[in-house]
Amino acid sequence: MPSVTRTHHADVVVTSPFPITCIFPVEVLDQIMSWAVTDELEFPSIAGFSLASYQFRQIALRQYFVRLYAHSKESWYKLCQIPGIYTWVRELDCLSSAILSDLSHLFHFTNLQYVHIDLSPEGFHTQRTCVRKILKCLPADLIALELTYLPKLDVDLLHRIAKSFPRLVYLKLTCAERLINDCCWGCYEESSSCTIHSPIPDNFVDADDLTYAFGIALKPLHDLQFLHLGIYLSDLDLFYYHILHSQMEPVRPAKRVWPHAPNECTHCRDTFSEEVRTTELYASAAIARFLPSIKSVTWSSFFTLNEPGDCPENQTTTMWVQRKDKKVKVRRAAW
Repeated sequence: MPSVTRTHHADVVVTSPFPITCIFPVEVLDQIMSWAVTDELEFPSIAGFSLASYQFRQIALRQYFVRLYAHSKESWYKLCQIPGIYTWVRELDCLSSAILSDLSHLFHFTNLQYVHIDLSPEGFHTQRTCVRKILKCLPADLIALELTYLPKLDVDLLHRIAKSFPRLVYLKLTCAERLINDCCWGCYEESSSCTIHSPIPDNFVDADDLTYAFGIALKPLHDLQFLHLGIYLSDLDLFYYHILHSQMEPVRPAKRVWPHAPNECTHCRDTFSEEVRTTELYASAAIARFLPSIKSVTWSSFFTLNEPGDCPENQTTTMWVQRKDKKVKVRRAAW
């Protein structure tokens, strides 16, 4: 049926042989797809939408590939062959060995905002070269960076990150998850030799020494709000003392004792917990003095409790920072 359209002149009537159509805004479809696509969804769940038209397919792919997961060389190679993917991806989650297989692609992901790299394939002798090669391929305006399963967390790494990504808001660097506590005491102790999970006192004299060195290295990060350093501030001697006396405890025949952290040991908890938790508060306040925008500091901790800021499952403790009257205050709860 012909439609009638009136102009702003009341006496002019234009008749069209075509019906009036409503163009649905692309921006609205984009928003709907962003709500529909979650990390748990497989691509077949949006395949129908993507096949409706070329425009719908571009919307579906653009939203689906906002996050890119590459945990094997094969998946990294195949994903990088998809036309348009370089501009779609905002978040990259990958294994170091996967992207190192062909770093030429990483340069082209110019819109990245968040990057998480699992460095579990690396060791003490490969970490530095691996991290250097990867970081120089990432955009300088990155706002969130996670490097997990690090063999070591040192001043050189912090300097490199602060220099490369001055606009970082969120930074997470962790070593502690390399400890293996689901096998036997031998594996638990051996895994500790593959990472520097407790850098005091072998690498730093005490918490003062550590926080000063780390604070100076991170000082260029004026916008940094959330800092997660996955190392223990308790002395390394505590770790080996715990293993020694735990293995000497009497065990009933035919009962296997699984390795457990010091926080599950009554003796260690009663002896060291209060001192370590005080050190964690002090270290957070000390490092916050170098970072003007910091809101929270998280550490790995053997002595978490069921309190705000503590996560016993992940063995982490978080301190929130408040600045008032030119003073820095911290506590294990949001201010």
